[in-house]
Amino acid sequence: MRLTHFLHAGLLGAVLGAAAGSDAADLSPAIERLAAASGASSASPDLQQAWRRVAAGDPQRMTDVLAAMDAPSATAQNWLRTAADAMAERALESGDGFPEAELQQFLFNPDQPPRGRRAAYEWLVENRPELKAELLPKLLNDQSVELRYDAVAALMDKAEAASGGEQRELYEQAFASALNLKQLQKCAERLGELGDKPDIVEAMGFIADWKIIGPFDNVDGVGFDKAYPPEERVQLDATYPGKNGVVAWQDAEAEGALGEVDLTEPLGPEKGATAYLYATFDSPAAVPAQVRYASSNATKLWVNGDELASNQVYHAGNPLDQFRCPVELREGENTILVKVCQNEQTEGWAQAWDLQLRITDPIGKALLPATKGGEQ
Repeated sequence: MRLTHFLHAGLLGAVLGAAAGSDAADLSPAIERLAAASGASSASPDLQQAWRRVAAGDPQRMTDVLAAMDAPSATAQNWLRTAADAMAERALESGDGFPEAELQQFLFNPDQPPRGRRAAYEWLVENRPELKAELLPKLLNDQSVELRYDAVAALMDKAEAASGGEQRELYEQAFASALNLKQLQKCAERLGELGDKPDIVEAMGFIADWKIIGPFDNVDGVGFDKAYPPEERVQLDATYPGKNGVVAWQDAEAEGALGEVDLTEPLGPEKGATAYLYATFDSPAAVPAQVRYASSNATKLWVNGDELASNQVYHAGNPLDQFRCPVELREGENTILVKVCQNEQTEGWAQAWDLQLRITDPIGKALLPATKGGEQ
């Protein structure tokens, strides 16, 4: 937390020699200059001057600096963060002017930028370590992924030290709030030992039940850009000419531990093949969401008929949430259609033909339970 870790530590001497106590009107242009920083301007004299001005400013202006960290440039965010750090450092070393009340108010304002809120939390705890136990329980369902992670971790530590019914209750709370996969898995493991059967697939919002049709042709990659009938209309009672004969929609279930659908189960270990998966889900209101998915294969994604993603990539790995697609869900039924193309590589590691997809809010919390592939 100390200034020795500053990204712009070379400016420390200049800060110590600068006049402190800049008034609000004087600081605002300098803060705006830092917020406009980019990689190309990182060494400009005017930017360095703005940084010195802000860093030497009144610590009561810290929240103004942290609020500017909604800047899109990581470079700008770093300049602002280190300037705010300089303010806090001086306040702590002098024992005067540390803005604890203002930082707490800023921390609990979800409209402020997550990285700025994180900085506020770190300085609050740096100033008074005992605040950690007071602040973290209030952040258990926070919209900041980092703050939420720390809050869940603290609750899990508390659960580990508890016993009996209290331990079970605390792990249930942690499981309900966690976004991080390792935290979810640890909570599920401990709850399993305590007699519960938590469902990670449901908790993470994976679609578990699908309709699937195929295989269609993808020899020499021809299927990726070819619009087979499901792209025109999803008609679940229809049949079509496929790669090896007539194909029809059938059920497909996500049987993997994290909602993975193995397409070779219903369709066989096809190569040079294309398949479509379809599901519906209901939203109680029109809300912003994300479709997060992963596949070892080339994919296209449509939600409510709108194409959201096109990734012609084969066997380059399929980490959790490999692709993230913002979407506005409509109230009521929403439809998901995914095209999954398998190529013709013969290596053993290139045989996977799979899909894993979940629906979350913008920070990765399951927005809706997994729903069954529906009729249209």
